[in-house]
Formats: sequence, C-alpha cells, structure tokens
Amino acid sequence: MDKHKHKTTHEGTIDGFIEDLLKEKKPRAYNEPTAHGEHVEDGEMEKLFETVRAVKRLRSNKVRRRIRQQRWFRGVAAVAAALLIVIGIGIFRPGFLPEVNMVEAMVKAYEELESYSGVVEIRGERGDVVEFRESIHINYKKPFKYNAIHRYDGYERRYQSDGQRLAIMDEDRVTLDNLFPEKELWRYHIGTTIYELEAASEVELLGTEILFGREAIMLEYRYSGDSESHFLWIDRATNLPLRKVLNHPEGTRLVVEFQELQINPVLGESIFALELPPEMPVYNLNRNVPLEQVHLAWPHATILPEILPEGLTLWQSGELEEYHFYEYVLRFQGNKETDFLDVYFASNPQEIFYYPGSRMGRLGGGVVEINASVRNIFELYIGDSRTARWITEEADIFIVSSRGTGELELLLENLAGDQIIYVDARELLQEGVKPAYEKEGH
Repeated sequence: MDKHKHKTTHEGTIDGFIEDLLKEKKPRAYNEPTAHGEHVEDGEMEKLFETVRAVKRLRSNKVRRRIRQQRWFRGVAAVAAALLIVIGIGIFRPGFLPEVNMVEAMVKAYEELESYSGVVEIRGERGDVVEFRESIHINYKKPFKYNAIHRYDGYERRYQSDGQRLAIMDEDRVTLDNLFPEKELWRYHIGTTIYELEAASEVELLGTEILFGREAIMLEYRYSGDSESHFLWIDRATNLPLRKVLNHPEGTRLVVEFQELQINPVLGESIFALELPPEMPVYNLNRNVPLEQVHLAWPHATILPEILPEGLTLWQSGELEEYHFYEYVLRFQGNKETDFLDVYFASNPQEIFYYPGSRMGRLGGGVVEINASVRNIFELYIGDSRTARWITEEADIFIVSSRGTGELELLLENLAGDQIIYVDARELLQEGVKPAYEKEGH
C-alpha cells in the first residue's frame, strides 16, 4: 500500500475518534473498519487511540479537572499529527507525551518530599510596575515545621513553627498561635500551590521554558467561575513548582517564585525549636487545652476519637480566641499532611444559613448541611475542603476535612445516634433557613 495513502486514512480515523470523544460518544472506529480494512482490535490503531485517551485522562478520578474543549481539541490534533509522523517511520514510542499527567506527577512528588529549603520572592505587579516585593528564606519539614524569615521594605519578621505552635516574631512583640501552626504558609508553601492546582477546573500545558537555570514546564489553569487564568512553572527534574502567577480582575497579579530551591535537605529539629526572645511581650492566640476541658462544654467531645473515620488520631484540642465564632476545636490528623479532619464547636448557635450547592437535611432535631467543595474557609484551609455542619438549639458543630462527605455524614450520624434525612432546601427556606448569599450584608 502507498505510504502516503496509509497516512491519510490513519489521519481520518484519528480525527473521527477525537470528534466522537469530544461528543462523549462511543467511537465509531469500534463499530466499523477503517478505510483500508483495519479494525481497532488489529493492534496498531488501538495503540494510537490509547495515546489520544491519555490526553483526555487529565480528568482522572484522583485529580478532577476540565480541559477547555477547543484548546483540548487543538492539543489532541497536534498529538495526532505527531503520531502520524511516528507511524510514517514505523515506530510507536511507549510513554509518549510524558506531560499529560503533570498534575498527578506533582502530587506524587510532593507526597514523596520530606523537606525543602529555598529563597522565595513574592511580588505584587500592575503592568510593568512592581508595587511591592518580599523575600523569604524558608526551611520546611513535614508536617508543618518551618522557619521562615520575611524581609520587605527594610523590615524583618520571623515565623517559627515546631509543628504544634507558631511564633510570629516582630521587632517589638511575639504572637504565639497554639493551635494552627500552618496558617501563615498559604502564600508560598509548595504544598499549597499543588493543592490549589488540584482544585482547578481547567488546566492546559503551554510548553517549556528555562527558569533560574532549570527546565520548567508551563501550565495555564483556571478555577470554575473565574474570569482570569493563572500560570505555573514546574521544575521538570523534580515535578515541583518554581513559579506561579495569580491574575486578578482589576489588572494586578501576584508572582510567587522559588529563586533557589533544595529538595529533601537534612534539617535538624533544632532549626524549628521555639526559642522566644525573653525581653519581648508574648501575645497568645488560641490555647491548647486537654480534651477533658472541651468535654465540660461539649459532652460529645470525648466520644469523637472513638467514632472517627479510620486512620485519624487526635492532634490538637484547643480553645479559640474570643473573636472567633466557634469556642473550641478538635484537630485530627492522618499519616499524610493532607489528611485531616477538624471539628469546631459553639454552644450558642447563630442564625442558620447554608452555602449554595450544599445538601440539606434534618438530624436529631436540628439541621444538617453537607458540602463537597468550599474554598478558603476562615482563610486557613486554602483551596477546596469538604464540610459538614449540624446545628441544633444547643450546639453548632462544624467539620472541615479532606475526607469524603460520606465519612463526614457518618460521623455526624454517630454523634447524633440518628440518621440524616435529606430534604429540599426550599422546604427549609420556608422555616427561615437561608442560603448564604441571601443573608443581608454577607
């Protein structure tokens, strides 16, 4: 058979396969032979189709995202053209398109990371003008141990966490948070950047670039409902982020870049030990208290460890500062930094409202709200988290977790000794339970 003709018929078959995938149809290639009599099961075409599927599998079970259809089509068309060249010389390369699972590769790289050291620069830009610039020297060790020195406009501030408490050291005072050691990491932590990318609804591979002497893969990504795209540069050697650019609707952007980065350096525990300057006043934010003290305010607290989802253990129990809506928090942690479940408690419930998209129900004489995706809760849980809230006349219980909503539902049912009965939110609206966006001033 003429080689050029063979290439043309392959091209038509692949184009049809792509078109059917985009329309979420079963590919016609499986129902009829190609123009030159081949069936998919004959081997060669199936190899080509599997490579095309690999591009579409960016939307995986683990990392759910949507590639914009037009850009995805252009990318697949380019892949198909490259494959045709490969076919023309009679070679099929296993492992073709190594970047198609870049997000999954980043997640895996961070799971394997134990520590890092580096110099981060954060810039606020408007056009060509740099509106502010901050430099950070950081040493980080899982989970949540870090020593970071921030410098900007001649001012210096140190953040020191031993994994349990965080000391924020200014020139004239120290603020000690006894419950949330991770809360100041959100702007530049490698882990946070990866969690943010996982939550994106659209991700596109743009190409490669040399950044700080390293070959970097460039991604463009967007969150559902956002009008602006953001950009990320990933070190090809380590699969970890080097730079991100966050664009804002008002025309400004935030640039966060690791100008120096060492992966898995040996960091001794002494680097993270809290040594507070004796001459400075210390302002304590939140208090670590025994579980028994929480039990006095909330009798259910002591049974929580017994009914937790598997793999979680009590990490912190504490009393929150006065201006926090909730009074107490119990923090549970799994084997991984990203595996957590925090339970907040208040004895004086406020007005009941819910987030759009939540499942609403009744439980033990109260109202339940379950939501599979709430972003940036309390400006502490960066990215998407799962939430569950149970409000009665006596208590308000709020759960924030990385676990699935099914586990959160079961936890509430075990607390209540009852089953959740889901109802239409319109039924609750008649009783005064409002969506969050309908609350005055929300």
